[in-house]
Amino acid sequence: MELEKIKNELIVRGYSQKTINQYLLYIKDYIENAEKENIDWKSSEKETKEFLTKYLAQKRTNLTNTSLSLIYFTLKFLYKNYLKTNLMDDFKAPKKEKYLPNVLTQEEIKRLFLFTRDTKKRLILELLYSTGLRVSELCSLKRSSLNFEDCTA
Repeated sequence: MELEKIKNELIVRGYSQKTINQYLLYIKDYIENAEKENIDWKSSEKETKEFLTKYLAQKRTNLTNTSLSLIYFTLKFLYKNYLKTNLMDDFKAPKKEKYLPNVLTQEEIKRLFLFTRDTKKRLILELLYSTGLRVSELCSLKRSSLNFEDCTA
C-alpha cells in the first residue's frame, strides 16, 4: 500500500516511467531490509539514521558510484519529498567516477590512415586527427571557413 502512494507521488511530480520503476525497486528493497531489522523506516530517529548509514555502506561494496547515486537520490526523494523529513541532509551523493579517454597510439593512427583507401574518408580522418575537431564541428564546417593559403580553419 505504501509503495502505491509513493508511486502516485512520483507520477504527480512528472517522473518518467523508467525512473519510477527504479525508485520503487530501490525503495522496496530498502523497506524490506529495514523491516527485517525491525527498523521503523518512517521515523527520523537516530536508529533509522544508523540503519540508513549501514544500508548505504552495504550497497557501496558491490555497486558503482552511478548506481549508488541512484539509490541516494531515491532515498532522498523518499525522506525529503515523501516523508517531509531532513534525514538525508547529512548524507552526500557519491562522486561521479572519472574515466580516462581511450586514446589510439601513434602506430594505430598510422595504420588507420594507411588502410583507409578512399581519399575522401582519409582526408576526413586526417582533418579530425590533426585539428582536434569534433565530428559535429566537421559536419558543420563550410568551405569558406577554410583558409588554404595559411592552412588554417
